[in-house]
Amino acid sequence: MDKNRILEMSRRDNEKKDPYELEIKNKALNASRIAMAGVLFVIYSVKMFVKGEKDNEFWSAIAICLAVQFIYMGIKLKDKTKLTIGIVYGVIFAVSLVLCIKEIVM
Repeated sequence: MDKNRILEMSRRDNEKKDPYELEIKNKALNASRIAMAGVLFVIYSVKMFVKGEKDNEFWSAIAICLAVQFIYMGIKLKDKTKLTIGIVYGVIFAVSLVLCIKEIVM
């Protein structure tokens, strides 16, 4: 392959991938996840202290979001630490989902 052909292929691949825009989207997603976790934590805490109820679906929502994010990053970036964190969040999701279903059924 000659140099010009490689450069042309690279330009086509990166045509719609502005690094600044991708970074902004990434930061926005992280901020939205933090906001979601904060709101769910407040709702969970108020419900637990006022009504004495524990709703595990909040933790399921947070855990699945983080599990998917970290597992995806771990696989794509070949980062074992991120993959391990994603698996831990996956386990947290599975436990909270089982507890949530158990509460619904019983």
